[in-house]
Amino acid sequence: MAEVFGVVTGVLGLLPLCRDGLGMIKDVFDAAGTLGLAVGRLELQQDRYDEWREIWRDDNGEYDIKFEAYAKSNPAAAKRVQRQLALMTQAMFDVNALEDQYGIKADRWPDRIDAKDLGRFRLKEGENITFETQGIFLERCKLNMNFIKRCKFVFRRKEAVWNNLIDLIKEYNENLAMYGPKYELEKMFKAEFEVLRNLQLEQLRRRADAATYEANHSPPESEEKAHFQTYSLAAQFSSVVKFERQHTAYKFTMRDFRLDPSYAKILRRRADAATYEANHSPPESEEKAHFQTYSLAAQFSSVVKFERQHTAYKFTMRDFRLDPSYAVSSSAGSSTMALLFDYPVRKENAS
Repeated sequence: MAEVFGVVTGVLGLLPLCRDGLGMIKDVFDAAGTLGLAVGRLELQQDRYDEWREIWRDDNGEYDIKFEAYAKSNPAAAKRVQRQLALMTQAMFDVNALEDQYGIKADRWPDRIDAKDLGRFRLKEGENITFETQGIFLERCKLNMNFIKRCKFVFRRKEAVWNNLIDLIKEYNENLAMYGPKYELEKMFKAEFEVLRNLQLEQLRRRADAATYEANHSPPESEEKAHFQTYSLAAQFSSVVKFERQHTAYKFTMRDFRLDPSYAKILRRRADAATYEANHSPPESEEKAHFQTYSLAAQFSSVVKFERQHTAYKFTMRDFRLDPSYAVSSSAGSSTMALLFDYPVRKENAS
């Protein structure tokens, strides 16, 4: 129990510190003014970390409170969480390593503030931060954060070695995303796309570019690659629709969408079930018409989305079932089809 208490104490100190560190490092890159892709990659990691941290918030909005119960039920996993957080914190707050390993050099040092050496806290393989050392580690990291925020940095252009720092942060973040209640982790991955709703144009562009970069540097045919490709498409779509051409009509092909093949089986089952219900409904009834329409819609989606995605289709009006409420009288000055599809139609008997 004492060991669990030490782990929980350490994690509760590291969780907000890691979030502050991600913001701090992003600001260091952003201040350079020419590293937009790097900034976008760090923003992706901020988003992912925020969503993962959200699973530990309680019903009253208190951050990190639920982690204690998780640690008591799974102390081995809690220790691994603590290790990943400590490694990420070390990577972001070690001023000497920022220069020596990642080419991020302090150019202007703030007066009367010195960076603290974190070398003694570097963890070896399989090693974890201890209850005795975590207090001084957190204190020194906070002092270094104050130093870094007041310092001006320059980036060595040769080979862009600072990308290695972002790769390392991404690795630790991915490791953290393995821990937590399964249901909450599933919600976390879905919530990543919700972030896009509240972003401005430049933020969406950076997210799209960063996700494309991550997809291009992910293993071929992997879920990770597919995830980043989907995220990039979603960010591009949001930027176009929300900011670039808000009032423009669009034509999309199936290549513009990434679809989960598991939906194909679901659609076929829905179509068969609706056909069955239609065949067992009273003739000429609204119920029969409803199930016939539902079956046609499911069959249509199945064919277009999954079976013949790159085929050009020709449809007649027999292929569609239209709601009679759409019909308008000829005196309205426009045809039914013009109303449905918003085409401009010349009025009859125009003077």
